[in-house]
Amino acid sequence: MEQNASLYLLFVVLLQLVPYSSQKCVIDHESYYECRVTCTSLKGYYMCENIKYLTIENTTITIFDETTLPKVKNTLYSLSLRNCHIELVENNAFNNMENLQRLDLENNQIMDTEFLRKLPQLQFLSLNFNNLKNISSKTVPSGQLVILHANNNGIENVNISSNSLRELDLSFNNITRITDGKGSIFRNVANLQILDMSFNTLVTLRSHSFASTTSLSELKLENCRIGVIENEAFYGLQALAHLDLSGNNLESLPENIFTAQNYLRHLNLQGNRLRKLGQNTFAGVSNLNFLNLCNNEIDVLEAGVFHDLSNLYNLNLTNSKIRQIKLGAFRALRSLQSLDLSNNSLEVVTIDIFSNITPHINLSFNPIKSMKEGTPNTVLNAKSVDLVGVDFQSFRGVLKKFGGVRDLNLSYTNMQRIETDYFLKLLSLETLDLSNNNVSVIEENCFTDLGHLKTLSIRNNSIREISFGAFIDLQNLRSLDLSENNINNLPRRIFAGLQNLNYLVLKQSKIANIESEAFNALKQLNTLDLSCNELRTLNTTNFVGLTNLVHLYLNNNIIENVALGTFEPLGSLEFLDLSFSNLSTLPTGVFKGLNRVVNLKLNAVTSFGNGNISVIKTGCIRNLPQLKSIDLRNNHFKLIEREAFSNLDSLEFMDWNGTSIDVIDSFAFQKLYSIRGLNLSGLTIGNIQSNAFSSITYLETIDLSNNNFSAIESNYFRRLPWLTSIHLRNIRLNIIGFEAFSYLPKLNLINFEGTSVEIIGSESFTSLDSYRNLNFSGLGIRDVQPNAFGNIKVVGKLNLSHNDLTVIHKRAFGIERIDELDFSFNKIHELEPGTFDGLGQQQLGSLNLNGNNISNLRFGSFSGIRDIKLITFEENLIHTIEPGTFHDIRMMQDQNAISINYNKLQLIQRNTFLGIQNLQTLKIAYNKLEVIEPNAFYGLDTLVTLNLGNNNISLLNLQSFAGLDHLQNLILTNNSLASFRTGTFSHLPNLKYLDLSSNTISKLNEIVFYPMRNLDRLNLEGNRLKNIHYISLLGFQGSLSEINLGNNRWTCIELTRMLNAFRKRTIEYLSNLVGNFTTENVEGIACSD
Repeated sequence: MEQNASLYLLFVVLLQLVPYSSQKCVIDHESYYECRVTCTSLKGYYMCENIKYLTIENTTITIFDETTLPKVKNTLYSLSLRNCHIELVENNAFNNMENLQRLDLENNQIMDTEFLRKLPQLQFLSLNFNNLKNISSKTVPSGQLVILHANNNGIENVNISSNSLRELDLSFNNITRITDGKGSIFRNVANLQILDMSFNTLVTLRSHSFASTTSLSELKLENCRIGVIENEAFYGLQALAHLDLSGNNLESLPENIFTAQNYLRHLNLQGNRLRKLGQNTFAGVSNLNFLNLCNNEIDVLEAGVFHDLSNLYNLNLTNSKIRQIKLGAFRALRSLQSLDLSNNSLEVVTIDIFSNITPHINLSFNPIKSMKEGTPNTVLNAKSVDLVGVDFQSFRGVLKKFGGVRDLNLSYTNMQRIETDYFLKLLSLETLDLSNNNVSVIEENCFTDLGHLKTLSIRNNSIREISFGAFIDLQNLRSLDLSENNINNLPRRIFAGLQNLNYLVLKQSKIANIESEAFNALKQLNTLDLSCNELRTLNTTNFVGLTNLVHLYLNNNIIENVALGTFEPLGSLEFLDLSFSNLSTLPTGVFKGLNRVVNLKLNAVTSFGNGNISVIKTGCIRNLPQLKSIDLRNNHFKLIEREAFSNLDSLEFMDWNGTSIDVIDSFAFQKLYSIRGLNLSGLTIGNIQSNAFSSITYLETIDLSNNNFSAIESNYFRRLPWLTSIHLRNIRLNIIGFEAFSYLPKLNLINFEGTSVEIIGSESFTSLDSYRNLNFSGLGIRDVQPNAFGNIKVVGKLNLSHNDLTVIHKRAFGIERIDELDFSFNKIHELEPGTFDGLGQQQLGSLNLNGNNISNLRFGSFSGIRDIKLITFEENLIHTIEPGTFHDIRMMQDQNAISINYNKLQLIQRNTFLGIQNLQTLKIAYNKLEVIEPNAFYGLDTLVTLNLGNNNISLLNLQSFAGLDHLQNLILTNNSLASFRTGTFSHLPNLKYLDLSSNTISKLNEIVFYPMRNLDRLNLEGNRLKNIHYISLLGFQGSLSEINLGNNRWTCIELTRMLNAFRKRTIEYLSNLVGNFTTENVEGIACSD
């Protein structure tokens, strides 16, 4: 069976070509032996024979029993039945699912878990969002269970005992206690590592509540209304690393409550009512790294309260109503990286309190009225300080103590002006945020001593005036943000002193005028953002001095005119955005001087305000020798003139998405010698004139999606030798015309997603070297005319599935080599002889005709097909296969198959498969077969696997398997076979695997297997056998290594003797098949006296 792995992978690829919109199930093969199936219905889940992972969700099952999934049992490893409205699960529901290890029943209405007793091998179980009231080891499997999730039920009573359990989630239930009269409700759970009891109603944590959970590393008790914690509540939790007690009603904590938790790293106490922290509240947790005390009612932080927390990194005291901090409160916090005291009630603060805090202090949004200096030599050593929302006047006098601060955030501090002495002595400051204040004037020399400042933000103030010399001392400033102000006018040399500035933001500052040489001092400026202002005119003096500018944003202004020479000083510019302007014209030469511009954005320059550019004239966009990308989206042009974009020798991509164009003139895109990508989607184009794209010699990708033309004509894509992909999404096409996609030697992708096509015309796709993927699935195609695909050398995948084809015309496909051809789920009712003549002259990898209306396979229907791996006709209406249907088919030498599963065959005639060469696997399962005539399989002398399972066969002729000398695997499961005549298998000398399971066999003469001497595996499960002559069987079958005997009518004495004999020969027999061990059994195999 291993040699069929590649075959099955190929079969899966074909199945996955079916669109999601029409599928109930999605199948993903991980290997030949296992697959993953995801369904939204019970229908169709069985299409994979070896399901390992099965998901059925968002449907209605109500009652789940052993008949719900009749066709998949012992192969299942994982089963998910989420959101299936299951109310009752019968005790027999999981019979024969002995390999099931993962079970997800989330979001149902289950009230009882008695059914789980028969799943002792289960390792993962999810019962979230059900209606359970009780959960205990009596009803939940405990043998191998590792993870149990049962949140969002109505659980009131818990009694868990399981040494295998590692993770337990009981959150969002109605549990009121963790201890009962016998101690903790968690008994013998020494290996439990994660426990979530959040959102229950525990009220009180009693001593020794977790005494048995000695391996617990994570404990979640969030929002449990806990008001009292007894002294030894956490006794036994020596390994605890994470403890969450947030959202409870704690007003105090016992002294030394965490003493035994030496490994505790994270402690979350936020959202309680803690009023006071004692000297020993945190004693013993010297390894604690993160402590969250926000949203409490602490009032006062006493000296030494954190004395044992020398390894604490992060302390969060946000919004805890702290009114006072005493000197020495933070003295022991030598490793602290972040202290957050924001949103408290601090009115008076002394610098001394924070003298040993070096990284980050957040005092934002406190009602501080006075910040005192403290002792004379004390300085604030914190590298970063946030005083957002604190009134500036309260700390103005102590700013001189901030000499070591590098990052200072003073936004929302009600600052009215910037005095010259405010920032004196802040010699280390590198980042200063003054945004969201009320500063109206930036005066001269107001940033003295800030020579190391690199980033300054004064965004969203009321700045209307900037004095000359305001920035004169900021010689190292790299970034300046003045956006969202009322500047209106930028005076001459306003930015003097900023010779090293790289980034200047003036966005949304109501700027209407830029004086000559306003930017002259900014020799190193890289990016200038003037977007969202009130500029109407750009002239030649606006950008003088910006010799190194790379990025210029002028979008969302009301620019009407751009004077010639405006951009000439910008010799280094690479990016220019003029989008959402109000341009009346683009004069020839307007971009002169922009020799390095790579990206030009002209998005919506005609559809905003009164802009009236209606024609892109010849040579309109020139003088851009390095331009690689131009954005012309969301405009309206009446005409694109001939050679409108000539001489743009470096242009690689043009984007016209959403633009309205009435006419694209012939040769409009001529002389674009470097263009690689052209996006013309959403233009509502109704007419493309012939040769519109001619001479774009190197075009690789074109997008014409979301337009209004109704046909693809022969001259649309002429002379495009490098074109590799065409996007034609969301178009209503009547026809793909003559030679529409012909003579395009590099083309390998056409995207028709969301498009409808009625007819693929003759010679639409001809004279091509190769296609990687031709996907026409779900386009509503009614007809593929003869020679539509002619003279093509190689196609990877041609997908015509899910259309309205009723017939396949002869010689419609002249393709020398094709890997996959998919006609599945059309309306094809007949295959005429010679249908596939000329197809796959060298090789046809696979042919998929699943889900059609074919009722009869006629003589010669597949004649001439060469080197094919897979032919599949599943889910048709086939009731007759004429002898000679497959005449002259040559299968690939290895790993090939024909599948006729899920049809209506009742009879296989003599010589039906005569003429097939090299066939290795034949599947005729899930039909209505009753009769197999003598020599039905004659000529299949290379066949390795034959699957006739799930039919109505009751009798096999002595010549039924004649000619199958090399057959190794024969599957006859789930038929109506009661007995066999001697010689039934006489033509199968090389058989290794025989599956006779789920029949009605009551007697089995060992001579039946003569002359088979190579039988390795024998499946007799699910029959009516009471005994077999096993000694003779072992004598005949010297190679037997595995036998399945379950679900028969063995006598216990006979079964015991038989298993002893098998054991001596080291023959594996499947045991532990009985779920209820009150049934008489031998090693799990049921028997009776």
